[in-house]
Amino acid sequence: MNIWLAFVVIQAADVLTTLIGFSMGGRELNPLIAYLLLKFGSPLVVVSILKIATIAIIFSACFFLKKDETKIVYQLNIIFIFIVIWNVGMICAWLISHH
Repeated sequence: MNIWLAFVVIQAADVLTTLIGFSMGGRELNPLIAYLLLKFGSPLVVVSILKIATIAIIFSACFFLKKDETKIVYQLNIIFIFIVIWNVGMICAWLISHH
């Protein structure tokens, strides 16, 4: 799979699992995102805009800095996979505790 396609898919999984967590009463652990959620209110809007910005910034940085994007994006994919796993774990824990 293309490294960029994987990056976008993982970002989408983070958005989806984050929004599911919010719908179950979860809270955001990232202080910046938590602040933006308080300020703007809509989790869908805030999380989506931040993910689009993340993808654009990473793509631009790799393109304009002429860095080896494969290594950078691969490492970011690993980080965000762990975030998605964390989100899924929190969703599962909530489901188990409310079953």
